[in-house]
Amino acid sequence: QQQQMGAAGGEGPGFRMMSMRRRDNTVVYRDLEANTQIEATNFMDKDFLVVGIDSANIAGWKVTGKQKMVAGYPCLSATRSDSMMGRPREITAWFSPAIPIQAGPQSFGGLPGMILEIDMNQGQTVTTATSVAFKTLEEGLLVMPDKGKKVTREEFRKLVDERMKEMRQMSGGGPGGGGTFIIRN
Repeated sequence: QQQQMGAAGGEGPGFRMMSMRRRDNTVVYRDLEANTQIEATNFMDKDFLVVGIDSANIAGWKVTGKQKMVAGYPCLSATRSDSMMGRPREITAWFSPAIPIQAGPQSFGGLPGMILEIDMNQGQTVTTATSVAFKTLEEGLLVMPDKGKKVTREEFRKLVDERMKEMRQMSGGGPGGGGTFIIRN
């Protein structure tokens, strides 16, 4: 499903600027016992099944010692820096050792407790658990995704990096620049 984000008059007759963006419908299926992950995602109107744990999201944490409550659980913070699609990002994870599962939202993990909050770039994007429930799930409730082209995480990352580089070159922007396309009618 596409959503028009903006349109404006252009630079002369027959030109129009427009930006289109897909809504994110990514599904991450993780099997903690088998230590496997399949991420069903759409990139450039193509469905992919990205197979493999994103090791970048589980390594390099530095526990800070800061504490706060999240969803009724005492949490400690850990931070790390990395980049996504060539853009640097600062990540703060709030994890609870009271829930001894090394997992969290999206594909984050690797800390000695469940990650209940992820903060990207000092509040730019924050994902927070509002409650935690321990219960047995009905059989078949969680289904492994199976639609899309199977690729490894490295293959998918390379595909995304190449496409983003092409888009920056087309828009005349440098790393992270541009983002506006000129479409001739």
